[in-house]
Amino acid sequence: MEPVCMPVPPPNAEVGDGAGKLHIILVEDDDGDAALIVAELTSAGIETEVCRATNEAELRALLKSPNIDALLCDYSLPGLDALRALEVRSECGVIAPLIVVSGGLSDERAAECMRLGASDYVLKDRLGRLPHALLQAVEHSRSEFAAREIERSYRRLFDNVPLAVFRDTAEGRLLQANAAAVAMFGFSDLEGLLKRSVLGLYTDPADRATLLARLGAEGHVLGFECRMRRADGSEFWVSRAVHAVRREDGRVVEMESIGWDTTERREAVRRVSDSEAYLSTVVETAPDAVVRVDETGTITDWNSEAERTFGWSRSEIIGRRLSETIIPAGLRAQHQRGMARFKADGTTTMIGHRWDNFSAIRKGGENFPIELAISPPIPLGTANQFVGFIRDITQRRLAELELAKSEERMRSLLTGAPVAILTMDLEGRFTFAGGSVFADLQIDAESLVGMKATDAFPDRPDFATLLVGAVKEDVRADLEFGGRTFHVRSGPFRLSPDGPVIGVRTVAFDTTERVEAEERLSRRAAQETVLLGLSRAGLEGRETADFLMTAVELVAGGAGTQFGTILELRPDEDRFIRVAAYGHRDGIPQEAAPLAMSSHVIDALKSETPVVAFDYPAQPEVQRSPWMIEEGVVASMAVGIGGPQRPFGVLSVHSSEPREFTADDLHFMHLATTIISVAIERKRAEQQRRRLLSRLVTAQEAERKIIAEDIHDDAVQVMTAANMRLELFRMALTDPVQVKAAEKLQEVVTLATGRLRNLLFELSPGAVDRHGLAAAVRMQLEQFQIDTGVHWHLDNELSEEPAPEARILVYRIFQEALANVRKHARAHNVNVSLASVEGGVQMRLVDDGLGFGHPASVEHVLGHLGLASMRERAENAGGWWRLASEPGRGTDLSTWVPSHPEADATVPADAMALG
Repeated sequence: MEPVCMPVPPPNAEVGDGAGKLHIILVEDDDGDAALIVAELTSAGIETEVCRATNEAELRALLKSPNIDALLCDYSLPGLDALRALEVRSECGVIAPLIVVSGGLSDERAAECMRLGASDYVLKDRLGRLPHALLQAVEHSRSEFAAREIERSYRRLFDNVPLAVFRDTAEGRLLQANAAAVAMFGFSDLEGLLKRSVLGLYTDPADRATLLARLGAEGHVLGFECRMRRADGSEFWVSRAVHAVRREDGRVVEMESIGWDTTERREAVRRVSDSEAYLSTVVETAPDAVVRVDETGTITDWNSEAERTFGWSRSEIIGRRLSETIIPAGLRAQHQRGMARFKADGTTTMIGHRWDNFSAIRKGGENFPIELAISPPIPLGTANQFVGFIRDITQRRLAELELAKSEERMRSLLTGAPVAILTMDLEGRFTFAGGSVFADLQIDAESLVGMKATDAFPDRPDFATLLVGAVKEDVRADLEFGGRTFHVRSGPFRLSPDGPVIGVRTVAFDTTERVEAEERLSRRAAQETVLLGLSRAGLEGRETADFLMTAVELVAGGAGTQFGTILELRPDEDRFIRVAAYGHRDGIPQEAAPLAMSSHVIDALKSETPVVAFDYPAQPEVQRSPWMIEEGVVASMAVGIGGPQRPFGVLSVHSSEPREFTADDLHFMHLATTIISVAIERKRAEQQRRRLLSRLVTAQEAERKIIAEDIHDDAVQVMTAANMRLELFRMALTDPVQVKAAEKLQEVVTLATGRLRNLLFELSPGAVDRHGLAAAVRMQLEQFQIDTGVHWHLDNELSEEPAPEARILVYRIFQEALANVRKHARAHNVNVSLASVEGGVQMRLVDDGLGFGHPASVEHVLGHLGLASMRERAENAGGWWRLASEPGRGTDLSTWVPSHPEADATVPADAMALG
């Protein structure tokens, strides 16, 4: 039932007028009571919209509304009482008040409702109190909500202020702090900060005493700075604005503080002061010649390095013009134009750059190369000045010439090397490229010089990223170029082991053949693993169909393909059926007529090398199965599966990705088909052996039945007649000695007759056929208890009666096991269980007798073949037999045989082309 909502207009506007419409959820299953409640609210002048719920599902649906003012709930509804309604309201996160409206409510229940969160309760025979209770509950709820919102707003403001706000007592106990204060003092949470005394946060206790004294006198202190400690003990500077909270007698009892960390500001001020003090020292000790010039080109300052570089002393050079002293004649005109521009607007094209294509003149007239950098204009006094930083690069130019010669020698040496060698400067441009690999890749190595990696290899951003990252550390990676694999080693390039990094050097080795060899080796190892698994699967006792499904999956995986099929050649040798498939979307079709296979596959199967491979895009004349077209198969390989007289069929693998099948793939497929062929023949021989065993069991049981019938019709009848004649003879005797002898003879005949009857039952247990396996076992156990006094228990969990062959096999093994218990175990209890397990019958017999050691040794000690006979019966039937025993701990014997005999059957399946 869907919840129903209905507006209830007020009859007048006097009660609740201006308060707005109240949205009420009414939890009530009685239509009459619901109408009375709504009428009572209407008569009171309360404008409401009432939504009614009669069960928990409807209540939960209504509680999803964002506008709920109150809930009116009957105390007891089927499946939903007021207590449950309170729980549902809480689970839905609703804070609207809930009033219990009930026909009868004890004080205890009312108290329980109020304790669990109900706002009020009203009895249905006193509904006149409901309007007042509702308005009071709603007003109280809204007041509490408004108060909480104000508190949350204040708390958000307090917590989100970026300045540290905290309050502490005059004695040093922290009362409150915001997140910024917690962070400023280095605590992980507020609780940790509040546990600390403020007294321990001051580096110097006298600072707090000073602050208290000033607060006592002034009431407010602004900009109070002192050092304080963080949680880890480190010190920092804090600036605070502090307000005193006083008692009536004027004593300061609390302090409200707003603070901020001024450590960095104070440090910056200190650094500025220190920089001014050290500026002259830095300039004086600078490794470059520092020259200050005004806007007319007159030298105003000259450091010691400038004296050493140019040969002019400070007293000789200051006040003279640059053009008269250190600028060569060929650059003076350019210098004059730059100075004029600088004087006019304070700019020059060389400001903010470093230039190394200039030259200068020493005092003796020697011209030498320099590196020059010019600062922006510096206002000093009434005019602008600028500073020039000059470095003698004579030695560097000589080194560059030697480096160029060395690079030329290296270039000629490495051009023919069987690797790729690249060097790159710090700006990411190639400075050298050489090696025969570039010719192999048809790349002009010389064209790379001067290009950035991103421009030289736009389609290989991974290679460019590797080269850029090699500026900091050595990088190794395997990359593919032009269908070949290269091992790339790249790292920082230095002129000397301890020298600065001037670029990146990269060497790439062609590892294609090595990688291909490793891949072939890895693939061979994987294929050997597949062949081992295939051999194991062939030796397991699973059905032929199951083995073929496992085989096709293993081979497809070993060949690296997505699909595989096994086709069996029919007796007419020109048609196939699919008996196993892997990767097909619909598996093996269960009911489809076999289709003719391509003639070239038939011919290949009959040849000495039964193998074919197809590249369908290159061989459009080769027909593909519909499923191949649907799955996008583009390549296939098929290898014939041989047999002792005639081929069994074809093993095919199919790929939806373009590929070429190698000689390794062909070798793998040949080995796989050999294993599959041997396994199939083995399983067929096993099936034949089981069928022969079934016939043998049937013949044995038939022979036993004939023998039993002969004993019953001849020997038992004769012994019964003899016993009757002995009875007549005994009755005719009068001599007590003769009577006793006749009775003895009669007992022997009776015993012999009984043993003959037991032999009849053992030779032909009719109960097995008439009543089933479990009933026959139970009858045998009952007779066993009569004969031996041993208690027994039988658990029958057979879901169906096994086939006759399986039934009699299990029963014969049970007979033999029970006979061993009778003869050797000296047991007190025997537990037997029968169960249908994995398509077969499992029998387990456990006794608490003497037990014994290894079963193989026991057979010789006991002088019989009972254990071996039981094992042979089970294993010949395709099952298993197990025995566990320890001296003094009894014996646990279990066996399993298939429920139904195997039969020759083939599953019809669609086969076309290669599967």
